[in-house]
Amino acid sequence: MLEPKSTGQTIKEIRKNKKIRQNTFPGVSKSTLANIESEERMPSVQKYNQILSRLDITIHEFEYIRHNFGLSRRQQLIKSFIEHKHSLYAERTQSLAQDMDTYLETNPDDQVIKDYRTVLDVYKKINESQTYEINSPGTAEIWDRIEDQKIWYYYDIDLMARIFYVFPLSTSEKMIQKIVEQIEKYNDFTNTMDLKQAFLLNSAKYLIHHEKYKEAKPLILQAKKLTEEQESVYLSLYASASLAAIQLTEKKLSLEQGELEIDRICNLFIALDRKIFADDVRRDWNEFLKTYFASDKS
Repeated sequence: MLEPKSTGQTIKEIRKNKKIRQNTFPGVSKSTLANIESEERMPSVQKYNQILSRLDITIHEFEYIRHNFGLSRRQQLIKSFIEHKHSLYAERTQSLAQDMDTYLETNPDDQVIKDYRTVLDVYKKINESQTYEINSPGTAEIWDRIEDQKIWYYYDIDLMARIFYVFPLSTSEKMIQKIVEQIEKYNDFTNTMDLKQAFLLNSAKYLIHHEKYKEAKPLILQAKKLTEEQESVYLSLYASASLAAIQLTEKKLSLEQGELEIDRICNLFIALDRKIFADDVRRDWNEFLKTYFASDKS
């Protein structure tokens, strides 16, 4: 991997490529810009923003260019984690965990990567045990740190949305409510719709697992609506499977109709070359039937 360029070098290369003169930067003198480009001084936050504005470059794109049109090692790990949405992918979980372990050997104080590594451990344990009831001291530490914040930021929301289901039901319900409230602030933020869809679906599935059908229904209806608006085919199918469970408890579907709906969903997943999702839906459905009819008899 190539070493990243300096801030000054990157500014100079972009400026020269765009054929922009040093004396045309509002609020930044020619001598100041020259010193920044030669690394004789670092720009203040205000000057930095003024320079990027004149270059028509966002901070995110500037850093991407500075890293030779790529991501830093840290950003690569964060991107891979954000894109890793399912505990079903065991090999991907293991590979990413190993990459994070390697990174943490030289960056042991990086709290973001440490927290993400904890989540990967949760994914691994859930996939191996096929239950949410796992032991994860690391998730308790994350919750203790974030719980009392008046505002949860995107990173906090993303973390909580990935670990709420390993806590006792009373705590998980509190988390779900807080995430629902806090995520609304980020409706226009990058990647929020993907996070929101997955969270609504997972929280509804979790509540169904705990026979909280009434509480799960508004979440699954919202997830269904959002996945259709965003044309998220996989998540929309998952939402339909959870909705079938809810409708069976409401006597709006018979068992036979529910089975036909699950068959339809599983066949679509298989047609989309996602048999692993079909197996997951079938497993959830069978577990739901076992729990629901056992409760119904009692």
